[in-house]
Amino acid sequence: MVRRAALAACSAFLLVGASAPPARTLVVRSVGPDAKAWPKGKILASGSRLKLGAGSVVQILDRLGTRTFRGPGSFVIGSASIENSRTDQLGQSLTAEERRSRPAAVSLSQMNRLLSAGSRRQVSRTGAVRGSSDGSDFSRHRQWHELAIGQSGTFCAANPLLLSLWRSNTSMTERVELRASPGRKAYSAGFYEGLARASVMLGTAADTPPRKLTYVMPDGDTIKIKLVALSEDDKASLTSLYAALSEKGCTGQAEALIGDVEDAQALETSPVPPAD
Repeated sequence: MVRRAALAACSAFLLVGASAPPARTLVVRSVGPDAKAWPKGKILASGSRLKLGAGSVVQILDRLGTRTFRGPGSFVIGSASIENSRTDQLGQSLTAEERRSRPAAVSLSQMNRLLSAGSRRQVSRTGAVRGSSDGSDFSRHRQWHELAIGQSGTFCAANPLLLSLWRSNTSMTERVELRASPGRKAYSAGFYEGLARASVMLGTAADTPPRKLTYVMPDGDTIKIKLVALSEDDKASLTSLYAALSEKGCTGQAEALIGDVEDAQALETSPVPPAD
């Protein structure tokens, strides 16, 4: 118990220590008549007022996770009505049923898992790693640190020497031959039938990470990937990670991160037992 508490305190210091960047609140989704006033990526200062008309929906990402606001209404960012579950978005008292329906904040352990995803494994040899990057295949949707097979573009890598791969079609066993540049060295990654994930090592800790990858799909299409490394500052918080993914052109990963955060919040929400 003492060791667990010490580890939790250490993790908390790493996440919110003196050198950590200031917390930000970002708009991650915005639809409806007020979408232009509150565009995706907009930074909201604490205390700013979010005014929404009928039909407008804005989703924000902050240090606690995601929150969704629906118009009509006026909501103060960073106020107690948003930061805790005792009051609703207008500052009114919540019933027990309403408290149960609100999204939970992302726990410290879940936040650490999200921020360190794709960078934990020590790289000691090159080549394919069978199965999922974390030993499981629990989620069918793409997670933020996974390279989607079949999509060209920019990929932000938590660890450029170890790539987690994801595919949407799991109906067959297949092998992907990746060719890195500079150097044109080839690497092979294999997917088992029924599994969405695989991993591949592109070098050891002493190697220079590749900057580009190419591979050919079964239909003959050539996929080209530009690899961009994420820094530790980029992964300091959920908002800094989302901002870095968006700014570096990894928009698909930014969207996947929001899905991961929502999944983490759902895991934190447990049913309240009925009163005796």
